[in-house]
Order: sequence, then structure tokens, then C-alpha cells
Amino acid sequence: MLFIIAAIIGSGVFWLRRAPNPSWPVPAPLPLRLTLPYGMAPPAFKAFVRACHRAKIHPWRIGQTIGEHPLSVGYHRQDGVWRLNKMPFDYCAAVDLGTSDLNETQIKVFLEELAKQGFASFYRHGGKWKGREHIHAIYALLPMKIQLRRQVREFLRERRAAKKPNLKWAKRWR
Repeated sequence: MLFIIAAIIGSGVFWLRRAPNPSWPVPAPLPLRLTLPYGMAPPAFKAFVRACHRAKIHPWRIGQTIGEHPLSVGYHRQDGVWRLNKMPFDYCAAVDLGTSDLNETQIKVFLEELAKQGFASFYRHGGKWKGREHIHAIYALLPMKIQLRRQVREFLRERRAAKKPNLKWAKRWR
């Protein structure tokens, strides 16, 4: 008798594996695993990913963090070392973000979401940037070199002149 019950249960399990119920939900794809790029401090990366999520755009767009590209004129040199759980992370507060797949509306939304997350960001386009359009963003909550501090202050001046809402993180810069 035990053998018959085991056979029925075994065949039932086999049947379920062979012919799944079509109404069962299809498993969701695994979440995208993003890794911290070299040259970006962990808090800046988390803020960047949050801004991408809120703007509904993919975060694949990180270009230059720490770098010596001649056009960056030193703005992307290393600012310091961030320590997290005794692990050192070299960082630059500035990052360049690609915009080739974004339209003007998406760029405006993304710039605003970056601002809400602590970035002073500028859309570089036209003129000398023709063909190399990108967003130059500075995470304002990290220690940084003087030229980046000037850019953050310029960003805040332009924002006030445009009568845009105040940012919580901007109080530190007054």
C-alpha cells in the first residue's frame, strides 16, 4: 500500500514538472546588479542610482569619473579617498554622464532628479560640446577641489536666478 501511495505522489510531482499550469506567473528577471565604478564615492553612486530610478532612465551612462582627459582640464582629477568599513575608495566629486539616448524632456527631468539627490549638474551641449553632449555632475556633499566648488556655487546661482525651488543640501553652500 505504501508503495502505491509513493508511486501516485511521485507521478503527480513528475506530471506537475512536465506540464506546468499556464496560469502560473512567469518568474521575474533577476534585478540588474550595478557595481560601483572606479572613481565614484559610494554615497555619490547611491544618489546617482536613485536619481536614475526616479527619472526612469537606465544608469548605464557613467562616463568619466577620475580621469586626465585633456578636455576636462583637471576637473576630473582625484579629490580624495572615501572610507567605508575600512575599505578605501578613490573618488572625484565630478562625473560625466552620457545623454545620447535621451530627449530634451528626459534630460530636464534627469537634471532635476540629480539636483534633488545632491548633484550640481550642467548639460554640456552645442558650441565646443557639439557631438560630445553629456551631463557634467558634481556630488556636492563630498570634499572637493576649489574649481568644483566654484561650479557648485555657479549652479546654485543659476538655480536661484531661474527661481527654481530650494534644495535641502544647498543650505550647506550658503
